[in-house]
Amino acid sequence: MKNLFVLSLASLVAIIALGCGGGGSSSSCTVEAGQCPNVCDAGTAQTGELCSLDVRCACGLACKSNAGGAFVCQAYDGENAGCTGCKGDEPPADAGDTTTPPPPPDTSTVDINNCDKKVPPSEVCNPYCQLGCPADKQCTRGNFGFACAGVGTTGIDGNCDIASDCETGMDCFKLQTEGQPGNTCKQFCITDEDCDDERKCDVNVNFQSGAKGLYCGPMPQECNPFEAVETGCGEGNACYLGSNGIKQCKPAGTLLESEVCQGQGSNACAPGLQCFIQCLAICATDAALNPGAPVCATSCENGEYIELVADLGVGICGLEPPGMCDIFDQTTCPNANEGCYFSPQGLLCKTHKGKVKGDNCDFAPDCEPGLTCAQDTCQEYCSLKPGAPEDIACDTKCDAQVYYNPKEWNIGACIDAEPTQPCDFWAQDCVAPQICYMVGNGATCKDPGPQTGEGGACQYTNDCAQGLYCASSVCIQPCSLDELAAPPIPICTEVCPNAQFDVISFDNQLGKCK
Repeated sequence: MKNLFVLSLASLVAIIALGCGGGGSSSSCTVEAGQCPNVCDAGTAQTGELCSLDVRCACGLACKSNAGGAFVCQAYDGENAGCTGCKGDEPPADAGDTTTPPPPPDTSTVDINNCDKKVPPSEVCNPYCQLGCPADKQCTRGNFGFACAGVGTTGIDGNCDIASDCETGMDCFKLQTEGQPGNTCKQFCITDEDCDDERKCDVNVNFQSGAKGLYCGPMPQECNPFEAVETGCGEGNACYLGSNGIKQCKPAGTLLESEVCQGQGSNACAPGLQCFIQCLAICATDAALNPGAPVCATSCENGEYIELVADLGVGICGLEPPGMCDIFDQTTCPNANEGCYFSPQGLLCKTHKGKVKGDNCDFAPDCEPGLTCAQDTCQEYCSLKPGAPEDIACDTKCDAQVYYNPKEWNIGACIDAEPTQPCDFWAQDCVAPQICYMVGNGATCKDPGPQTGEGGACQYTNDCAQGLYCASSVCIQPCSLDELAAPPIPICTEVCPNAQFDVISFDNQLGKCK
């Protein structure tokens, strides 16, 4: 499963509509006292639907941020509450004041996490099981979380401008690995069974806004990625490797070998080349899967190669990572606000957020250059290469370390930095709404995620509810190593079968039953 960044998303922003109910603006239209501010320039989006500069709310509704942080159409309040002037809202003489738009159906009693995939409890709805929205709306991604929006007619992979163009259960965006010019409809999913046409539920997207989503991947196609000529994809097309280990026919690119292709789509390279940060020739690590292709073991100099897509039996020659920069020389990126970071495809220059060693993090570029995000903490990169200089060698630089795959690239990270914002896991002494979670070398305060209960699936440390620990992708109840811990803290020797347990952290007196 890949964690991918969105290349280009139109940010949803709040608007103040100045200009006649019914849609079009008119130079003769004037907003009178008591009328709704958007009476002269209203749109069509209804209560609860997403809104932006291009998607205006219907007359009588304002574009405002909801509890989940998404901008949606809501009735005017404050000095504009009960405003008039919208077409069709003039009541009969004896009907009283009926100018306030009717409220949406009450969905407040719906448990949005009565679903196999949880979302943070602060969200207004759950897109994975379509819970929390009125019957004529769908739950999709807003600008900072999930929100209710209209339902369109465009299916998966169809072109869209916003999520409400798409069928129920969809989102609308473009990934950096995609070659098409605009956004397309993507389907939310929990497992592969939710996806049709041999697609897999393996596109895990971390948006620049901080929102996260899991989606069905693209549909695989049969073609030959090794050929620089016609591959069965049709004139003007070529066969390219997808981000999730599949093959697809796409319009052929033009970049030559060794040119940087990162961020230009997986089809940026000329036919026969594949994009791994740079355009590279590929070889077959499994000849049976790729008959007639050059075999890495015999075609690469000294038989040195790296397998990059195991499912397809595809690799590249050499043992050095491709890329744009040098992790151990952070002056190699072109811009001052960038750092060099590891990715499974090679080394990338990315804009960093300046977090220092020991700060909690979600992604490598959260940390300042020279650091990476290891076990939820900004830690130093180190080299596993034999004979590496002492100032970068893992053995001399770190008390403990991990390595990145492919291991042949010899890139590791120290995991011995203590959190800069420590806390006591058992006391849970963070300032709300943050929660104390165990990370690589201690406990630290982090913003809560979906608050998944014991036994539920977790991907990130803060997916679990307060007091739980994410171990092997499952939220578990840890236990205390301290046999004198006060109730209700569970003591390992008392609650673990046959008193058998593993140590998570001596410093935090934390363990888990075997």
